[in-house]
Amino acid sequence: METEFIIWFQRTGAPVHWLLRALSEFGPSTGFGVLLSGLYWCWDYSAMSRVWFVNLTCSWLTGILKLSFHTLRPYWIEPEIKGLTHASGFGMPSGHSLVAAAVWGELGRHWHRLKVWILCGGLIAGVGISRIYLGVHSVAQVVVGISLGLGFLAFYPHLESKIKPGFLRLDLRRQLLVLLSCSVLACGVALLTRWLVSDVELPQEWVAMALEKRPEDGIINPFSLHSPIMLAGMTLGVLGGYRVLVVWKQDRNARDGRARILRFLLGGALVGPYVLVSRRLMRGEDIVVLPFAAALSVDYLYGLVTGLLVSLVMPLVFNRCRL
Repeated sequence: METEFIIWFQRTGAPVHWLLRALSEFGPSTGFGVLLSGLYWCWDYSAMSRVWFVNLTCSWLTGILKLSFHTLRPYWIEPEIKGLTHASGFGMPSGHSLVAAAVWGELGRHWHRLKVWILCGGLIAGVGISRIYLGVHSVAQVVVGISLGLGFLAFYPHLESKIKPGFLRLDLRRQLLVLLSCSVLACGVALLTRWLVSDVELPQEWVAMALEKRPEDGIINPFSLHSPIMLAGMTLGVLGGYRVLVVWKQDRNARDGRARILRFLLGGALVGPYVLVSRRLMRGEDIVVLPFAAALSVDYLYGLVTGLLVSLVMPLVFNRCRL
């Protein structure tokens, strides 16, 4: 039944293909990262650091759940379903739907206005619908993703109220040690999860069909630990960088609209080239394939440096420029 629905949806949704592709970008993507970076730089460091935590935690959790369930994507097995976007990981749950529900829900809670809630709700639904149309998720995978994202959104304030007061009473060195320990633990969980599914074999029919439909993506490798390891490093970079910024008393928010615009333009001009070059390198186009441990180390360091660049380095640059 779901297969027939996706086939029908791809046929009837073709006239609004561009809109559905655009909606997908409001989940985890380069554009989504640019948006969250801009909000952090231009709006409120404290509130947007919470949004970044939600984003990174849910993205990491998605990677762990995908490995645990190791279920297929619709276009891997159904000849008539097209794969209309890049997707290399397993299908359950939909990471775009999970992260979008949690992040847009957190943004709605921050501004807490009816119009904002309507916009955020529309984007959450739009991201889920777009993932079905693009052939990378079933309806069930999207529903599970949204449900988990909303569940995390409901649980997060309770968790924060229990942990944050004690954490803030620590000095900076101990705070950073706690964050480092959590980051290492996240890497350990990812490695353990991968080991637990090491006996699972990816059906060659899935690999062949995915490659046939999207040869530009190369051979799929849904068992890869690139994403969860990189996210563990980035979480340390973002949260650690923010705590350093606060302790150094450098967490000065933009004064007015002009400063916000200039911060966004300057941040994009400095961080943009780094992201473009590093993403190309991380895809292996300009470097040789590294051994397993070395590759994971590069993933972790890439996430760490990117997180520090966004959360600490650029705010210091803005302060230096008096923005």
